[in-house]
Amino acid sequence: MFKQPVVVGIAVLCCVHHAQAESSQPEPVVGSKDVVAEITVTAQRRNESVLDVPYNVSVLSPSELQRAGVADLNDLARFVPGLFTVDSGPAQRGNNNNLTLRGLRLSPLGSQMPDQPTASVSAVSTYFGETPVFLPLMMTDLERVEILRGPQGTLYGSGSQAGTIRFVPSRPTFDAWSGAFNASGGLTQNSDGNANESVDGFVNIPLSDTLAIRAGGAYEHLGGFIHAVARYVPQLASVPGSPPQPRVPVDPYSGYAVTTADATNASEQWQARVALRWRPAPALDVQFEYLHHGISVNDAQLSNPAFPGGTIDFTAGSSFTTPNSVNTAPPGGNYRNTVPDAQPYSASFNLVSGVGTLDLGQAILTSSSSYYDNRTVGHTDFTGDFVTPTSPTTYINQAGLWNYYPRVVSPSSGVTTDRAFTQEVRLVSTWQMPIDYVIGGYFNNQAVHSMLLDTIPGINAWYRFIGQPVLNPQLPDVNAIIDQSYAFRDEALFGEGTWHFTPRWQLTGGIRFFRQDFTADGYQLLAVFAPQTTGGVGTSADNAFSNHVRKISAAYKFADNSLLYLTYSEGFRRGGSNTVPTVGPFASLPALSRFNPDLAKNYEVGVKGLLSPRLRYDLAVYVINLENFQYQGATPTGFTAIFNGNTARSSGVEMELEATLSDHLSATLGYAYMDSKLTAATQIYDLPTGALLHTPASPPILSLSLADGDRLPGVAKHSIASTLDYQLPLPRWGSRAWIIRCHVDGSYTTSSPGYIDPTSTFYWTIPSSLIVNARATLDVGGNLSFDVFGRNITNDTAFTGSFESQKYPYFASTRYPTRPRTFGAGVHFKF
Repeated sequence: MFKQPVVVGIAVLCCVHHAQAESSQPEPVVGSKDVVAEITVTAQRRNESVLDVPYNVSVLSPSELQRAGVADLNDLARFVPGLFTVDSGPAQRGNNNNLTLRGLRLSPLGSQMPDQPTASVSAVSTYFGETPVFLPLMMTDLERVEILRGPQGTLYGSGSQAGTIRFVPSRPTFDAWSGAFNASGGLTQNSDGNANESVDGFVNIPLSDTLAIRAGGAYEHLGGFIHAVARYVPQLASVPGSPPQPRVPVDPYSGYAVTTADATNASEQWQARVALRWRPAPALDVQFEYLHHGISVNDAQLSNPAFPGGTIDFTAGSSFTTPNSVNTAPPGGNYRNTVPDAQPYSASFNLVSGVGTLDLGQAILTSSSSYYDNRTVGHTDFTGDFVTPTSPTTYINQAGLWNYYPRVVSPSSGVTTDRAFTQEVRLVSTWQMPIDYVIGGYFNNQAVHSMLLDTIPGINAWYRFIGQPVLNPQLPDVNAIIDQSYAFRDEALFGEGTWHFTPRWQLTGGIRFFRQDFTADGYQLLAVFAPQTTGGVGTSADNAFSNHVRKISAAYKFADNSLLYLTYSEGFRRGGSNTVPTVGPFASLPALSRFNPDLAKNYEVGVKGLLSPRLRYDLAVYVINLENFQYQGATPTGFTAIFNGNTARSSGVEMELEATLSDHLSATLGYAYMDSKLTAATQIYDLPTGALLHTPASPPILSLSLADGDRLPGVAKHSIASTLDYQLPLPRWGSRAWIIRCHVDGSYTTSSPGYIDPTSTFYWTIPSSLIVNARATLDVGGNLSFDVFGRNITNDTAFTGSFESQKYPYFASTRYPTRPRTFGAGVHFKF
């Protein structure tokens, strides 16, 4: 549909034009970049140059984000070497954070229960302003994005084990009215003409010299590119949960009828933000803020590239088998989904916060309070759980437990609510003394509730047809209910101090003392095993832990703009409780109802600075030892749980270069090498299904085994990202100076394991990927510009994760592909 050379040609034409223009118009472009800009960050809770921070920090400005078309976390991960995520489009099912940094990841790439939150947290924490929160943010009206690499436990607490990403929104200003408006549209290959559209903007209104308001919003519609080729046909399309229509209407033993649907994963998202800033006195600055974010996705961004097509017979091995009972599944493809049911998703996120700073003369006191409410609703197709491939041609037919129902489809609905209040108070020194300090206190109270309802439409009618009792007639066609609640409370005192014992030498030490409480309550009902007289199984478990993490760093400024540092830092993830039953037919060992915090110990040496006013560099080498690691797996009965493993290690090299090559040309280059693997074997023992029903009870079995040397999933050993920017002047049009700007960026990652255990049926290899983007912008002066762009012009599928078994492809072996080649145009106005 599209030809790759189109956008490449735009960039080449810009370069040719630039080469021709230099000979005829050698004067520098107005506003051209002739030195590498100084970057100010607040990574250490104070304003300072990024060159003075004694660990690796990547910073992206709004102009860099716009040039590269970075609109969300998926784009950001491709732009920053060593940062990975599962690209599921706008959807973040169950509020699960899939970010990976510095190779610290043990859990599967894509939750085994996608619409339920995990009891653990990601190894990468994310902040919006001062609030620790994860959401699939639309990156508009940001002052900058800071990627803090390596454990940040002392200042950022739980979840900052591998690093922290800070999204710093722009603040209201008192000096003048200002604003911006951006609009774009385009088409994605394979979307059947379903257009992409986006608009965003903001306005800054100074109400007085001490009061200002900033309001902004954004909307985006993305055309779908996944084609469903085997969707089941419901008997009543207007009735949710309607049973499948038999393929042969007169045959009750027939499989289900199927149809097709195009561009199923179309999505919409919107965002609104209002910030009110009040500065009644020079020493006092207060800001109140509200953020809303909403998402609606029609279907999951999943495809089945390896499935060659085949048959599915849920009646295999029964007397019900007839020629009509066999379901035929067509071949999959890079953008073809073969699961029988759609998997829509929606989310609504609201955040209110208040931040106040008081300048005490020798220090600044900051108080930050926030409350958020996040609700997601997701639908998942678990039909693939009913047939488990054991070889390319053989399956285990689980449908026998459901009396060989020939039209098994298993749609589930999951609703998750996540609410949290956070308060932090800190004091940061500003005095002109040899010792700087940051001290503070932190409180967080979080409550999470999720309900997953799994159904098999038509199963109760099938039981009646074959003369079998319906186990739970009061629950129409319900297969399973999983109800979980988590409560988490975190209290901490923290501090860091830096001693500048010479003008060039400094020594930093930090510590965080924390106490955390985690309580989990759950209810599980598997209807096929639990008749009405038995009901479900309720569980409750709690866990409390208190400890401390440390940091120490020595740094030497061997030139005015160059720093050599040696840093030891620690990071951790909170412990918690699993809602696995410890009694009844699905019981697990009581010890597995809890999991403990895991700890990362980071040893890092680095050097950063300016080799010249036009060349900035950053080089870091690190080793991270991970102890008592947390791993998301499943019990023998199939309940998702978090287990503590043994030890793992991630070692690597990170490098960044930023160069202004001429008045018209600049470039960046980033590289990350990571070697992440287990350094000791892990074995988890648990009770087999039904163990407590036997007399005596069946002994524990080996339920999880991970080998020493297994590579951590989703971690490519090599990743590279590079950008090239040109700008060239055009002849003046009246009083306006016109400029053409050309931008090209590319990211390359090598292959990586898609699962940690090579012997598992979930194991697969994520292929290497190369994604190239390009943009040409015409700035006509007067704050107006137009651009054309191409994204993923290499049209790489760039798979990032998977769902269901992968070793032996079958109709449910789905994977997450990246959005295909996309072209578009935009207009930008600011005042």
